[in-house]
Amino acid sequence: MSTLSPRGKLINSFKVHSKDNYNKIFMKCPNKEVLEIKLKSYVLSLFHIINNKANIELKKIDDEYSFFKDGTLIANYSFDNVYNIYTENQLGLSLFIEYGYLLDNLDKVREEQLLLAL
Repeated sequence: MSTLSPRGKLINSFKVHSKDNYNKIFMKCPNKEVLEIKLKSYVLSLFHIINNKANIELKKIDDEYSFFKDGTLIANYSFDNVYNIYTENQLGLSLFIEYGYLLDNLDKVREEQLLLAL
């Protein structure tokens, strides 16, 4: 049995959150409804994997999502973060980069970062 990489886990989580809309996500000119699904799936994918051990808080304000740790803003996500994602490769790369950024901003030492990835 092979285990998924963190990138693979993030993509699978995104698929779970986007449900039946996964194929619509990669449209070249998405409407607002598709962008909302894309953004929500993107943010929830990151949140569920990071929050597993980091205990962060997620808040939605208007059309943006924000991650907080102990009342301090860590990251903010809007339609701009997901608008230009047109392929699963772009999605995986973007999620993985944000995952690393969040881990870095959570002040996790390298050993903890590696354990969170597992």
